[in-house]
Amino acid sequence: MVMVDGVAVSPRSGTKVVGASAFVCAVNEKNFANVISMLDVEALYIYEARVSSIESIGNLSRLKHLKIDWATKFDDLTPLTRLTQVESLHLEHTTRVEDLDPIRHLKRLRSFGFEGGINVRATAKSLLPIAELEFLEDVILTNLKVLEGGLRPLARCKSLKELIVSQQFGWRDYAYLAAKLPHVDCDKFKPWTRYDKEFVMLTGTPGGLVHWIADYKRVEAHEKRFLAYKDKCMAPGD
Repeated sequence: MVMVDGVAVSPRSGTKVVGASAFVCAVNEKNFANVISMLDVEALYIYEARVSSIESIGNLSRLKHLKIDWATKFDDLTPLTRLTQVESLHLEHTTRVEDLDPIRHLKRLRSFGFEGGINVRATAKSLLPIAELEFLEDVILTNLKVLEGGLRPLARCKSLKELIVSQQFGWRDYAYLAAKLPHVDCDKFKPWTRYDKEFVMLTGTPGGLVHWIADYKRVEAHEKRFLAYKDKCMAPGD
């Protein structure tokens, strides 16, 4: 299925379609390149692309916003380096993608998301490429495993305004970022967050959901060590 500005387009027409946005769904390897070559849009949402390569996306010279969701066969982001106008990129359930290095070439990028699927965790070799993006303002990282360096490279993202990140990283990473990025809105920059009237979520691992009253000593201990480490990381030269 292909839609441009909310209107269905035949993927077999071969005619160039100009618009503001396009939605491409359930396209296979055989038809993907032809469908993408039809499009001349600023925003593209691709869902369930059964393809081993996204090479053709690199030809969309006007593209500013790209979301790829549920594409589990491709592993190389290199074609995206040709998208010199891209301002937002969101990858979700792209389970074979691990090397984010091509992202560092997207110098206009202001928004980036890299998320695992419902039952499958995404993996990144490192977040260092993200740290090279001068204008990056918001980042979403959920259900993610980072092989080297954890979250700490994000401390170099001085333009960052909002960070949404899931729970599975060590608590020291969150405390470190809280110290280095005090201007950033992130609910994980606190020792714990309220879950409901009775339970709180201790930030990071080992943390978890605990009872506010029954586990008060554990909550207090976690808060003290979190804030102490944050203060340590705020010291000059740390």
